[in-house]
Parts: sequence; structure tokens; C-alpha cells
Amino acid sequence: MLFTNSAPDIHDQSPNSDIIHVHNQLNEYEPISDDELPNVTNNKVSMPIAELLPDTQPINVTEPFIPIDSKKQRSQAAIRRRCQKRNAVKRAHRHDFNIIRTVHPCFKIQQVQQVLDNLHIRRRHCHIRRHYQLHIGFHSYADQVRYNNLLDTNYFSKFRYDQVFGSPSSSPHNPAVIH
Repeated sequence: MLFTNSAPDIHDQSPNSDIIHVHNQLNEYEPISDDELPNVTNNKVSMPIAELLPDTQPINVTEPFIPIDSKKQRSQAAIRRRCQKRNAVKRAHRHDFNIIRTVHPCFKIQQVQQVLDNLHIRRRHCHIRRHYQLHIGFHSYADQVRYNNLLDTNYFSKFRYDQVFGSPSSSPHNPAVIH
């Protein structure tokens, strides 16, 4: 490579590359073909740093290998603990809007649900627990207040059972009863 007017000037060096662009002021009268200078573009010659600075050796920087598709995955024990915690919170809030009424022993749970459906009472759950305590769970506080006024404390009594479902002792299919 021939430099006629002056020595090469270092023009641009990017921090991430190992190539320095050198301005080459070529003599206009000297014919140079492109195949003699393979890296000439727009009157700039690209040369590796190692050729310009032969005293220094290139530094090998090894970056740690980080796979692209690596995602943090929870262990099975961590997943179990997380689910138990979430379910404990749900269980704690399950009985926030309950109404508790005493039910006569004649009532079965299906009959209680039928009565609640006939009254158009929207509920989350309905259970008969020990000592014939009926637990009716609602979705909101407004539902709890509305249906608390509708269902008085003696709504599921023996009188209501006989009124809605009839007396089991007066059934014609009961052979123990003599008419």
C-alpha cells in the first residue's frame, strides 16, 4: 500500500470492534486497482488493530454462557407451598358472607337447596353442619344483608317443612301409619 502525501491518520475506532479505519490520501495520478486494496471503501482503508499496533496482543474476553431459553422454574416443593398459601387465603375468605340458620332435622340438603332456589336466592354454597346448623355462603355483603332479612331465624322449621313438602307421617306410602 502506498501513501504518497502523509502517514495514515487514525480516524475512527469503535470500542466493540478490533478494526481501525484509516484515511488514505491516495495520489490522484497513481493508478490503483480495487483488487490490490481489498478493504478500501470511500477512500478509507480498514485494517485490524493488530497490524497497526504489533506490540500489543489481542485480549481474549470470554463471556459467561447464558442460554437464551433459560427461565427460572420453581421446584415442586415451592409450587406446593405457593398453592397451599393461596388456598389458605381463599379458604379464609370463603366464609366472610355467611348466614347461619337452624334447620329442622326433617330437612335434607336437597330440600333446603330447592327452597332457596324457589326464593331466587343466589348463593355460593349451602351446607348443613353439626347440630342442624345451615350455613349459606353469599358472594357479597349486600347479598348477605338482603337475604338475612328475607330468611328469618325460624324459616326452616317443622311447620315450614309440612307446609312445603307435606308431613311424612300423612303419606299414603308409609305403611306404619294406620288410617
